[in-house]
Amino acid sequence: MIAYFLPMKPGAHKVYSTPENSFWCCVGSGFENQAKYGEFIYYHDNKGLYVNLFIPSELNWKEKGIVVKQQTNFPNLGNTQLTLSTANPVSMPISIRYPSWAANAEVKINGKKANH
Repeated sequence: MIAYFLPMKPGAHKVYSTPENSFWCCVGSGFENQAKYGEFIYYHDNKGLYVNLFIPSELNWKEKGIVVKQQTNFPNLGNTQLTLSTANPVSMPISIRYPSWAANAEVKINGKKANH
């Protein structure tokens, strides 16, 4: 359950709904969080690209001339596919977040297992 409002008035009392039998919008805090996820999927610096979240998305990095498309059904399936498209060859590191819960992570490049 998500929501966005808690009263700040001294002495105010907040009545909360229940997950199964009742719900109204103003029962907690953090309603905007899901809208922010898109801001944190990718980062980059002058050296390379960082993949932080596993969310279906597309990054158009105009300065490098690269388009990155991420396809995934995470968290329902535990894999993600990154497809990079460029007009000209680009050499750069790509850092992919390796969460602690990903005990058996495997990276493949063009279908072949890569060392990580």
